Amino acid sequence: MRRIRAVRIEADSTKQVREDVDALVVPAILARESILPFCVGRGYRPAKELKVAAWTLEGAWVVAYNHIDTVFVTNPEDIRGRVENVKFCGDINGIRGDIRFFKVACDQAFLDGVKQGDLKDVSPAYYCEEDFTPGEFGGEKYDFVQRDFMFGHVVAGVPEGRCPSPYCGMCVDSFKVKHADPEVTEKYVRIRVRDPELFVEGSFRTIVLSAEKGIHAVIGKLKSDPSGATVIQNYMFELAKDWTMEKAQAWVREHKDVAEEEQGKHEKQREEAERRCARTPIKFKEGKGSLTKPEEYQNVDDDDFADPCNYNYPMTPEERLRSAWQRLHQEENRADGGYTPEEWEWMKNRVEKRLKKKGAEVKADSLDPVEVLKRSRRLLKSQ
Repeated sequence: MRRIRAVRIEADSTKQVREDVDALVVPAILARESILPFCVGRGYRPAKELKVAAWTLEGAWVVAYNHIDTVFVTNPEDIRGRVENVKFCGDINGIRGDIRFFKVACDQAFLDGVKQGDLKDVSPAYYCEEDFTPGEFGGEKYDFVQRDFMFGHVVAGVPEGRCPSPYCGMCVDSFKVKHADPEVTEKYVRIRVRDPELFVEGSFRTIVLSAEKGIHAVIGKLKSDPSGATVIQNYMFELAKDWTMEKAQAWVREHKDVAEEEQGKHEKQREEAERRCARTPIKFKEGKGSLTKPEEYQNVDDDDFADPCNYNYPMTPEERLRSAWQRLHQEENRADGGYTPEEWEWMKNRVEKRLKKKGAEVKADSLDPVEVLKRSRRLLKSQ
């Protein structure tokens, strides 16, 4: 279903701000791979979708403080600036660009707020398709995937929204936090445990410690150990879950060591997954693969998966092997799993060799006639 959406992210105003007689130019991170809350559930924005759509942000008009009623600007009087120099950056899995504010169209208070970093957040409005297929990304579950983005206007100076700057799903990595002390924002209590200057730029990301309790953490890699495990930089507590500054500080005092330990375990799981995947031509599928072996497959050896990297398509017992052969002949499964054609072919070859070893007859497509008919109907319906 085609939807109109708008999200909050943050202007990267701590980097060099360029100013001349006519304009104020501020670098910004405009969009980033993330999971964000919406009224219909939690939506995942894949990096590959943002990469394809990044060019549609070039030249987008910028308005101030609040979104206008339409995705695209129709009234010239609303215009305060324009987006330029847009590019997708793989190091942050997001879109960077410059926001050029036209001085003749902006009042001085607004320009001062931008320069001083008081008006940090910006929010792009866009059209997108929403695929209500649930999954997981970075250890966090989502309800649907946003695809086929078409960006319209960008609003600057919005108050904090559903995605708190600077460490929301977009995980703005280059923002230097001004607040050394704990603070209460519109939606969160934030408590810093390490100076952000100690961290490697580009290494920050946000994780959920407890969705039920509304506890999040910003993690990253320390400059002193850039190849080591990630550690927690700050905690965020949702005000909607009845957190107060006092309660949040008490929780940190009581649980800090436990939280660090849990984060350490998660990082070790990621490292083990990287070692496991290095033995195959398959990459780990963020949001789709499993860092650890699923409970139902605990008795299945790693080598008994067609995809041992992500623990997908078990090949034992024989009924699972035959099921894997059928599913690997359905192109929609390849797309849904995020596999490349080369990865898919490698998996099919593994299953085919296992079938031949068992003396089973191997056909081009082992689907029975009824399943073939069902598949044909699904394909026709989607066209």
